[in-house]
Order: sequence, then C-alpha cells, then structure tokens
Amino acid sequence: MKTENGNRARTRFLVTLLIAAACMILSVIKTTAYNRAKHHTLFAGPALFSSESSQARDVTVNAVPRSSTWTKAFDFNNEGITEHNYQAFTYDFTIKNNTRDEVSSFSFKLNFGTEAFLSSAWNGALEVHQLMNGGEYVSTVPDLRVFVPDDHDFRTFTVDGETLIDMKPGDYLIYHPSATMNALEMPIKPLEGTTPGIIMYLPIGGDLGGSSLEMDYTFHRLLTSEPLFWIALGGFAVWLIALIIYIITSVQIRKYNERHERDTRSSGSPSRPSRASSTPRIPTPTATPSGSRNTPG
Repeated sequence: MKTENGNRARTRFLVTLLIAAACMILSVIKTTAYNRAKHHTLFAGPALFSSESSQARDVTVNAVPRSSTWTKAFDFNNEGITEHNYQAFTYDFTIKNNTRDEVSSFSFKLNFGTEAFLSSAWNGALEVHQLMNGGEYVSTVPDLRVFVPDDHDFRTFTVDGETLIDMKPGDYLIYHPSATMNALEMPIKPLEGTTPGIIMYLPIGGDLGGSSLEMDYTFHRLLTSEPLFWIALGGFAVWLIALIIYIITSVQIRKYNERHERDTRSSGSPSRPSRASSTPRIPTPTATPSGSRNTPG
C-alpha cells in the first residue's frame, strides 16, 4: 500500500511538472512568434490628413499640416511670374502605438497622388523613388535639412535659391525612422507616439488628396505579458510547495515509524526471572504445644 501511494504521488508530481514546463515552452514560442511577425497597414482617405484617429487599430497614423505656413512664386517656365502660387505645408506624421507592447521598428511609405515638392524633413532618412525615363530612380537622403543636390540625380526644381525634390503622382518615399538619442523615434513605448515631420510645397488651396500611406511595423512583447507564462509560473510554484510538503511529511512519517518499531521491540521482549524467585520455598511446620492432646469428642 505504501509503495502504491508513493508511486501515485510521484506520478502526480511528474505530471504537474510536465504541464508547467509545457506552458512555459508555449509562452516562449508564442512570444517569439509575435515579436517576429511583420504587420502591414494601409491608411488612405480624408482621415489620414485630418486630426481624426481611429483607436480601433493597434497603430494609427495621421498626417496633419500645421497652421503656420508661407508662400512662394513658382515660375516653372521663366515667364516672370511674381505672384505667389505655391504654399509650404509642414506635415506632422503622428504615429501612435495603441497597444501595451512596444513598437520595436517601423517605416512608412507615402504614395503621392498629386504633385508635391519636398523641402525639408527631420529625424529620419528619406528613401525617394521617382519614375523617370521609363524607369525608377531610387536614392536615400539621410537628412533632407542638409540636402546636397549634386549627390543625387533627382528631378528637382529650384526656387529662391532652394532646391526642392519634385514628386509627381506615382512617385513615393519611404521614411526610415531614427533610433539616435536625439530623435529616439524607436522603439515607440506602449500607448505613446512619435511625430516625424516633412515640409513640402503644394499649389495654394491644394492638399495631398489622393495620396496614401502604407506602414510596416513590428512589436516587442515581454514574456511576462503572456498569460501562459504566469500559468506556468503558478504551476511551478504549486509543484514546488507540494514537493516540500511531501518531503517534510515523508520524513516525519519515517521518523514516526522508526520510533514505533523501537517501542514495539522494547515492549515485546520477555523479562529475565530473579534468583530469589527461582529457589522453591519449603513450608515451615507449625509447632504443637507439649502436653496437649486432642480428645475426641
């Protein structure tokens, strides 16, 4: 019976340990797969270029122009145009992380649906794609604030001494964020955001209507955020506590059994007889007084 109970207890301990280990392994696998997954989201329509933002998505983007602006006269054909016909817009691309996990990496692709002229950008790098001469020209500008036109073969236009990159419909740019301490665009903390900015010129009264934005991003989830991790940890804790109780109880029972066996052997052994009791006693005769007779009645 004792052997059967011991085997049953050991089996239970082993099963509990295996279940806890399986939960831990599954939590590691799920967390690793989640962190490696690449997400792709398309943003388009009026909501992209307004202050409205849908919190239903895990990551949202809005490209809202600032109220401060200025204008310039663009004379494309050297016709002597002096009237200002283009307006500068500073677009803040606000990227919000609506989850409780970090956005470990991201980039976004801005597809132009109307002609625009890039003036400046900050923090990250711009990978510019222009369709020209039946093909596509691609080059990356690390910092558009210090743009050197001679380092690239972009289609450009110069106004008032400033060289602008001409983006026509069908062209696009890819924004690569900066992870330096000054910019610190990555990672994006849970429930926080980052705001890259691009300055571009559009016709007065125009906007980026017809343009769209595609975003690629990945998350980083801590192992402690996985429910299976805590189930496994609880299983290990229960297993360890039960094991300690089992060991203590087994030791106490073994001590009790040993003491009980000693007491049993001590009480069951026969006692040795004493020397006095081994010698038979001889009865002493009773003396009869002399001269007395028994007279029959």
